[in-house]
Amino acid sequence: MFPPSGKPASVPAKRRRDVRVDRIGFVQELVKQWIEPKPGGVKARVKADMEVGEAVEGDFFFARLDASSETEISVSAVLKLYEQQAISRSELVEILTVRNEPARKILPPKTIQRISRTFVGTARLVVGRKEGVELKLADAVAKIDLPHEKRTRFGSDIFNSASPQTPQG
Repeated sequence: MFPPSGKPASVPAKRRRDVRVDRIGFVQELVKQWIEPKPGGVKARVKADMEVGEAVEGDFFFARLDASSETEISVSAVLKLYEQQAISRSELVEILTVRNEPARKILPPKTIQRISRTFVGTARLVVGRKEGVELKLADAVAKIDLPHEKRTRFGSDIFNSASPQTPQG
């Protein structure tokens, strides 16, 4: 992940050691190398084999394919409300948001820069593979060293249980 500038975030010269970062990175590698590859990733294949509302289960986990929807307000309709004086100019401006990508197709970069505002968002943890480090899928799985108390779910050790319990829900 890169910050909004599109350039890699600067890395402090002195780093504190925290092996939890490796755990996060190993899980990310599993997702990157096995779950997400398009179009044949495991998640995509499972979704393709299911119908909306259907649920499936394995020995330890379950999945349900839920419908998704997004609601969008018509800019034309909001503009009409403003023209009818049902909302004020300040309310119109408060409602409207201009997306960067479509604007970049129409406006020159200097104009985009001049009229844009950047807000400080929630800090996010960016974990990346160290330069020059090679990692195979099997290595990523083997290196996920969770503390024993995190392995235990539903009253049994999920890695060693002969008869795993499935969650209800």
